[in-house]
Amino acid sequence: MDSEYLKQFEIKVAEQLLQIATEKGALAGEIYVVDELDDAWKAMAPYYMADAVPNIATHPNVALAWAGYLGMGAAAIWDKDWSEETDLELLYKQLVDPRGFDAMDDYVCDVLYGLAPDSDDRKELDNLWRTMADKANALIKNEQVEPQTEEAFHIFARTVKVIYILGYSIGLHGIGYRLQKVDIPLPKDQLPS
Repeated sequence: MDSEYLKQFEIKVAEQLLQIATEKGALAGEIYVVDELDDAWKAMAPYYMADAVPNIATHPNVALAWAGYLGMGAAAIWDKDWSEETDLELLYKQLVDPRGFDAMDDYVCDVLYGLAPDSDDRKELDNLWRTMADKANALIKNEQVEPQTEEAFHIFARTVKVIYILGYSIGLHGIGYRLQKVDIPLPKDQLPS
């Protein structure tokens, strides 16, 4: 599998989904980078893939979008109750087990973000993930790879990783985190020569 091809595909997916999230007001043109949440994905990805892959043929948008809800859930926990002792292996179970994989979106929205199912904010969020999953699915199909191949698996894996990162970015943005460039003046004796 060509790693440069996968990297370029991942960048394309990130750029196009970020544009959708920005147009819908869920982000402000930038993806957040949080090392702890990236590490959480590395620990949760095998569990997520085991639950998502069987859904690809019948519910591809669920298989894609639920990575975003997973990211939002991880962001909510990171914001409220994260420490160096956070068990990343158990984080997936903490987000999925209360209602199961199929209803993880409801658990994250209802319990972690307090969004009532019939609220306008919830409808907008569900619409955002539906739109982004549609776009991601279209991008995957445009690659014209044979389903159920190693290449298809790697493309799907890269896509859900991007969606997870967008999920935690949207979650953090929604609870008030903002990316700001900070210039820290260094004393002249510490400037590179």
